[in-house]
Amino acid sequence: MELERIRNLGIAAHIDAGKTTVTERLLVQGGVERRFGRVDEGSATMDWLAAERERGITISAACTRIPWSGHALNLIDTPGHVDFTLEVERAMRVLDGGVLVLDAQAGVQAQSETVWRQMRRHGVRALAFLNKCDRPEADPEACLAALRERLGVRPLLVQHALLEEGRLLGVVDLVTRGFEAAPGQPASMPESMRDEVEVLRAELCEELLDLDEALLGQALEQEARGAKGSLGEGLPAADLSAALRRQVLAGTALPTLCGSALAGVGTRGLLDAVVAWLPSPAERQGEEAATPEGPPVLLVFKAQRLGRQRVDFARLVQGTLTPGAELINARTGRVQRAERILRVHADATEDLDLARAGDLVALAGLEDAGTGDTLHAAGAERRLLPPELPPPVLSQRLEPERDEDRAALGEALAELAREDPSLRLRTDLAAGQWTLEGMGELHLEVARQRLIDDFALTVRVTAPEVALVEVPQREGEGSGRIRRDQADGVRFGAARVRVAPGSGAGVSWEWEGDCLIPSAFRDEVGAVLRAAAQAGPLAGAPLEGAIIRVGGGESIPGEDSEAAFCQAAVLALRDAALAACVRVEEPVVAYEVVAPEEFASAVAGDLAGRGAVVELVRSEGALRVMTGRVPLARMMGYATGLRSVSQGRATHSLRPDGRAPMGPADLARMGLQGA
Repeated sequence: MELERIRNLGIAAHIDAGKTTVTERLLVQGGVERRFGRVDEGSATMDWLAAERERGITISAACTRIPWSGHALNLIDTPGHVDFTLEVERAMRVLDGGVLVLDAQAGVQAQSETVWRQMRRHGVRALAFLNKCDRPEADPEACLAALRERLGVRPLLVQHALLEEGRLLGVVDLVTRGFEAAPGQPASMPESMRDEVEVLRAELCEELLDLDEALLGQALEQEARGAKGSLGEGLPAADLSAALRRQVLAGTALPTLCGSALAGVGTRGLLDAVVAWLPSPAERQGEEAATPEGPPVLLVFKAQRLGRQRVDFARLVQGTLTPGAELINARTGRVQRAERILRVHADATEDLDLARAGDLVALAGLEDAGTGDTLHAAGAERRLLPPELPPPVLSQRLEPERDEDRAALGEALAELAREDPSLRLRTDLAAGQWTLEGMGELHLEVARQRLIDDFALTVRVTAPEVALVEVPQREGEGSGRIRRDQADGVRFGAARVRVAPGSGAGVSWEWEGDCLIPSAFRDEVGAVLRAAAQAGPLAGAPLEGAIIRVGGGESIPGEDSEAAFCQAAVLALRDAALAACVRVEEPVVAYEVVAPEEFASAVAGDLAGRGAVVELVRSEGALRVMTGRVPLARMMGYATGLRSVSQGRATHSLRPDGRAPMGPADLARMGLQGA
């Protein structure tokens, strides 16, 4: 299909805004599915994982393709729960457009802001869809105000919900004046509402005239020819639509539609809007803009098991690709073969003979690929930026129920971490345990469930704990020297290690020019040091934000021992970390609590008791919305406490918001070394 007829888009929202229901309705209206899948019944096509159907939420971003008006819509349904924010992040890395779904009752919620920031960061052009307009409490006008105030965007109402005494009569397209009736309502728009529609259309015209110079020029020409009415009143729908497209591509406006996906109202207009206003892959800004010519270049954005096969999802950025093509991983330099090219619909696949630039496909047969890798043919030396990985906030130790499952559990955990890089794995061989770090309690719970469902493994686990890190505050140096007389000779090794604050996340490593560790031992010494850096000297937490330089030492030919050099390097690293005044930091979350006015004081008091900083309290009708920051450890089990103080009538959401140093009292409370 021609490049200009492809749309790569994601559906994103706060949890329970109806995002997957929107996707399910689009599948039916595009003719991909005959049956409308319902999340509440566990029958949604796109929520195909057992864990998704059991919980009624999206956990893994799912791909599909929908034909509409001669176009192909490659669509990714993303999770709305904050624990799975990486799924949204890596989808946005390869998308050109997106639809931000809002609950018309709740408006802009915490995760709405998060996914909007992800869209903006990756240059994804967007539309908004106000869902659930058939609910009595729906308030589209308040949603538009919230979009302006909380997202700092200019929403343009292009599809208006006609409401009468809490009932949704239908939606009217303010560009074309077309009307779509809700089920059980009259097929034509009530005459009493035509004036309201014309007023709203005039307001849309005014907004567009203010934004779009080309449209303003057309309106002035029309006025010069003696057209009657206000400026722009007689502009045809095609001109308004063209102006909307220009503003969407420029990122200066957010066309906003209304409807109810559950009732099937307004979603056809959404499909039309996607085709009319969202960019094609060639119109994307930045290095991912599709280039048909040249050797193939792909960006891998997701790995997943589909049944018994493992596939890697990728965006083809340049050229064309056929099955069996040899590709080089720009990260590792290894050559591998894409045995099959697949079109994916949820968990079903279809083999393709050819993929073109701008397409989203899955590749089967790759042995060496992961999230963020660039794959290219020989002669196309490119490396695209990988998506950002969020730092984990909770950790949990695991071990198998049966000792004979240890090897299988290690392999299964490594596979889970490969598929989901926001799961981080640490191995404690001495204790026979693994530490799995993730984005929240649900994230870790789903990982444990997958060990059962996908790998037939049962494990023993500890209670989740906050994922601490140890961060150096200055440069420190340490040295280690080992010399042992053994029956078969002397074993010697010595090393010097410097630890200093780094400029980014994680740990970077350097071998200094004066290093005397024999080159034959360096691979093993480096591996041992990397393992040792996972347990800092104060809390046993991983070193983070550090540069570790290995140098100096001694070498005594005939006595040098690899094991001794490894031990010496570990001793040097510990001393260097202590000299660098490592500071224990804990994850902090931004919270949003929505409570009825009569419970606001009790909720605020409970937050204060947890050490939360309340940054803002705002009124939304009879509700009070409290936002601020708090250490994650203080919010463990918060859902139960909130139900207690609000009689179950308050809701809350949390999202990771960096880290903060732990004070001596907190260290002592948690029984940590160095308190």
